[in-house]
Amino acid sequence: MKHNPLLNWISPKWSFQGKIFLAFGAITLLAIVSVTGIVYMNMRETIKHNAVTSVSDSIRQADESLNMMLEEIDRLNTVVVTNKNTVIDTLLSPHEEVSYEWFQDQKRITEFLSALISYKPYISRIAVVGLNGKVFFAGGPWLDRNVLKTPMMDYMLRNGSRHAYFKPAAGMDAITIGREIRYDHETVGIVMVDMNYEFIQKTYRARSTADSMLYVLDQQNGYVYPSEGPVLPCAILRYDRQRESTIDGARRGGGTRCCSS
Repeated sequence: MKHNPLLNWISPKWSFQGKIFLAFGAITLLAIVSVTGIVYMNMRETIKHNAVTSVSDSIRQADESLNMMLEEIDRLNTVVVTNKNTVIDTLLSPHEEVSYEWFQDQKRITEFLSALISYKPYISRIAVVGLNGKVFFAGGPWLDRNVLKTPMMDYMLRNGSRHAYFKPAAGMDAITIGREIRYDHETVGIVMVDMNYEFIQKTYRARSTADSMLYVLDQQNGYVYPSEGPVLPCAILRYDRQRESTIDGARRGGGTRCCSS
């Protein structure tokens, strides 16, 4: 039987040189595979780290921007609830609608509210709603005393001792931040500021991958802003309103979370 000269040379049965060649080839192949695997894993981890860092920075910047807007709205609510002459006295005034005195009251408080939200495009409306049925607002849309019978008003009265966040049903384009107006240890009304939802959508655009989503929670773990897609149970990154960060996202309510399935 005849054999190919190359096979005769490399075959360990026929040549000692073949054994050396096979050993050297195997070692070389193993080294190439090992180096390639190590380089691939390092590149993968580097790309993953850079992606997470980029998304984390974007979320942090967006969170700081939203916090600034919420803190400004909180200051506006504080100005309203502590203003006795223009707000509280007007709510408690005995003047009835359509009277001259009522028009004067309305003009004064409406000008006051308009001045508060001037040059703040992220605020679409500010309203003062008295439990006696008096309603005053600046901005839009229109608001009347029917708001007293809405779930939003009930929610504000239950949660507005400091500030409450309410996202209306689908189709509404605002998030309402409200706070109780109290006088003589009793609640006499609610101040409500509508934050344009489009500003939140523009602020939070960071998404790590196509199968991830970003959502913002209030302190009761209610959804202030969810990005498009189903709500996922995992929380891999979170920044709360006090600028404190944690990985598990489980110890305190509120904050921004980014999840990936």
